[in-house]
Amino acid sequence: MLLAVNSDPAFIRGIKRKVNIAYRTDVGKTRVANEDAVLVLINSNNDIFVCAVADGMGGHKGGGTASATALDILRKRLISLDGKDVEEYVRSLEKIVADINDELLERARYDTSLQGMGSTITACIVHENMMIVFHIGDSRLYILHENQLKQITKDHSLVQRLVDEGRLTQDEAATHPNRNVLLKALGSTEHLTADILEVPLPPNVKILLCSDGLTSMIGDNQIKEILQKNTCEAATDKLIAAANSAGGRDNISVIICDTGEMM
Repeated sequence: MLLAVNSDPAFIRGIKRKVNIAYRTDVGKTRVANEDAVLVLINSNNDIFVCAVADGMGGHKGGGTASATALDILRKRLISLDGKDVEEYVRSLEKIVADINDELLERARYDTSLQGMGSTITACIVHENMMIVFHIGDSRLYILHENQLKQITKDHSLVQRLVDEGRLTQDEAATHPNRNVLLKALGSTEHLTADILEVPLPPNVKILLCSDGLTSMIGDNQIKEILQKNTCEAATDKLIAAANSAGGRDNISVIICDTGEMM
């Protein structure tokens, strides 16, 4: 099983599709430490792959600990499922999310320097023509298909709630002073559940997972253009460069998967 956490860009072939995956995380222009983490796993049968982005909060120590802990637990639990069918992965998700949440709460109880820490998580499990997405917070997953960019996840944020209630437009939400206020995050409360979505996956789709260090700096139109015109590897670099050129006010993490044709 392949693992990549907080790594430089990589190129992966496998699965029953010819899948290309590139990933990168960057500290940005203003932060002194990177509190994001990324994870890419492919099972030993080359027929299931998992990608995840986590964005920690709670300061240099707390945020980095939260995101790293979240993805380390996810990694260990998924590795223990290697060789099982994808349905077993899906059945395990609620328990995995609960265990991550409990671990973060427990660490914060016994280490005052970690109090207030938390993390987003946005992840996907891909098998053949289906993708399972699980999500907490405001990191995002998009798909690009037939030149249309679609946001699959919905932010668990104050401004998204205000948009849903008709009190803000999407444009107003993008610049709202409270746009970083989350309503749900790992480590924030007991009995936390993730959004779990089943998404059909046609051929030749690009999947983008990213932290809000990307989406708070550049808009969907720019993201779409970069994804359309570039390979996974080039698009990963160009998205991060664009976010940094726009100010780079947060850590930036990007995973891009090109699913290709079924083999």
